[in-house]
Amino acid sequence: MSSLMLGDLPAGDADLYYLQLFNRRNLAGLNHFHKKFYRLLEVYVYNMLKGSPESENIPDDCFTAAWHSTREFETVTNLKNFLMVTAHNMSINLLNSPRHNMEIPHEEMPVIHASYQDMNLEDKELYERLLKKIKEEPEVVQKVINDKWEGMKNRDIAEKHGISQQYVASILSKFKKWIRGQ
Repeated sequence: MSSLMLGDLPAGDADLYYLQLFNRRNLAGLNHFHKKFYRLLEVYVYNMLKGSPESENIPDDCFTAAWHSTREFETVTNLKNFLMVTAHNMSINLLNSPRHNMEIPHEEMPVIHASYQDMNLEDKELYERLLKKIKEEPEVVQKVINDKWEGMKNRDIAEKHGISQQYVASILSKFKKWIRGQ
């Protein structure tokens, strides 16, 4: 049996050559399909998760799943479908996970100045740490957090400050994690 060489194939059969390499767990096959399908997966996941920063790793995780799969892909379409279904399932799992919620619920946000006198000592201490944490952040982060407290939507905050919605979501996600850790 002779080995298959890329130069021996018609131009349209290059994907089949790389598919055989992929099935043999040759990195050249992985690199070829990563270049070919990564952007498709990235856009799909980004749209499905509305730009969540948590979506950034999913396309690479899909390739890792395909690479470690015991399945041999017969056609490029089989591989593409496997990647898309994996991206879909990972996105759904992330949407259903309790840690995925890019919007900070108002009940987790401290009420600003309105009821400070009514807070118990523990809440006052948290509130003071919260204010200190916010003051340590860059000005744009402070503005994003304040706008969120005022009830603005991420899209409106992004437009107001000339930043991306994804950056707004990232700021709020990190801030939310900080609150939960207190």
